[in-house]
Amino acid sequence: MKQVMTDECLRIHVEKEEAEVYSHPDFPSSLKPLAHQLLTLEIIRNYFTGQKDEEYKLTEDFNQYYKERIPLVLVNIAGTGQGKTLAASAPIFRLKNLDSVIFSYPTNELIHDQKQTINRYIESFNAEHEVFEVNRPTLLQLREESPIRFKNQGAMWEHILSSFKKKIICTNPDILYYSLIEKYAGTIVAQIIMQSYPIIVYDEFHLCNSKQISDALIAIALAKAFRKPKIFIFLSATPNDLFINKVKSIEVPVIPIQSLEDRIKAKPESMKLLLVGEVELEVYPYPSGIWSALECIEQHIAEVQNFLKSHCGEKVVAILDSVYEAKCLAESFERALNMKVGQCHGWMNVKERHEEIKKQVVIGSSAIEVGIDFKCSFLIFEAKNWDTFMQRLGRVARRGITHGKAIAIVPKLVFQNLCHALPQKTTISRGMLSEHIKEAFHSFEDFQSYTRSW
Repeated sequence: MKQVMTDECLRIHVEKEEAEVYSHPDFPSSLKPLAHQLLTLEIIRNYFTGQKDEEYKLTEDFNQYYKERIPLVLVNIAGTGQGKTLAASAPIFRLKNLDSVIFSYPTNELIHDQKQTINRYIESFNAEHEVFEVNRPTLLQLREESPIRFKNQGAMWEHILSSFKKKIICTNPDILYYSLIEKYAGTIVAQIIMQSYPIIVYDEFHLCNSKQISDALIAIALAKAFRKPKIFIFLSATPNDLFINKVKSIEVPVIPIQSLEDRIKAKPESMKLLLVGEVELEVYPYPSGIWSALECIEQHIAEVQNFLKSHCGEKVVAILDSVYEAKCLAESFERALNMKVGQCHGWMNVKERHEEIKKQVVIGSSAIEVGIDFKCSFLIFEAKNWDTFMQRLGRVARRGITHGKAIAIVPKLVFQNLCHALPQKTTISRGMLSEHIKEAFHSFEDFQSYTRSW
């Protein structure tokens, strides 16, 4: 094997992240809400009804936008596993006349996974809503199983949208977009979505491709042009600043939920909730002349061995961009560790991925981040952009783990930028680290000027 130098290393101590939790009558006792969940509910309540809860000190009157028939965009940047879906769902269960909502997910795997999550929330809130999983395969299946004869999937889609009172639609951005521009099932479907679905949620927005991001912007512009008071909620721990600026450019108000968290007057619970444990992070550059993390990660196999010996039963996960490299790394780990290593990538079906993720050591591609929740103490990953870096780092030391370790492989220039910005062995909060990572990558790749030609 070719020897790869890994002497260059930036060591960073990432502080743990905690949050205050609250008891609130709008949430069941089993779901203690966080600040961003309470604020989402209050802003939506105020927008549609003009009412203000005494437990908040909101000075803004969001109802003025509703009266002027202007849509409102909410951006929730809570981290991975911090209840963004609950924040977007709770208003539907608690506020009158908001019986229906559309959730848009960038992949069909996420649609299926989040349908199950939303069903658990329906049970917790004792709500009566029905969840529909809508993509091409499910529309075909529903059409075949229906006692009513529908001439095509479009007619089935129209029936779902119009025939049930309390419903949550989980679909993909392509079906949503083509429905809104009357290319999927005609004018009636577009009218139903605009008139009967006051809230549209784009979840895991960082996974949307360029076309899907553009389609979301068009959906907002359509609501504004047709003077339809509507709330669009975008959920992602790594917000797209370029997209947000484009929304503002069409004079639609954008509200970052986290910027209002100081407005809550309610007294929190005495004990804080641990969101993410502290992490010992090591950042390495890609080997000179090689745009591949495989050989660099293989240099850390002995470190993985020592970790497994000293941390009995704790999980190790590695995430690479290439399926081929992920499979090669899994083979290297199996030989060195003398154990069966789980694999999770796009060449496997969803059921196989969920079985493989149960193993103690798992090697995966980006497919491991879609519709799969896991708990790990040691994470190794590569990242070629800011949001991938922060999303993947957010996967380690979650769900009660107090201390984790992470190794990140980044482009050489990004590594150099980080070294100039951060001293060796610095201690830093996740928020500040995110800003430094963002800046380091933006000097490496900035495509904002290209939007002038769109």
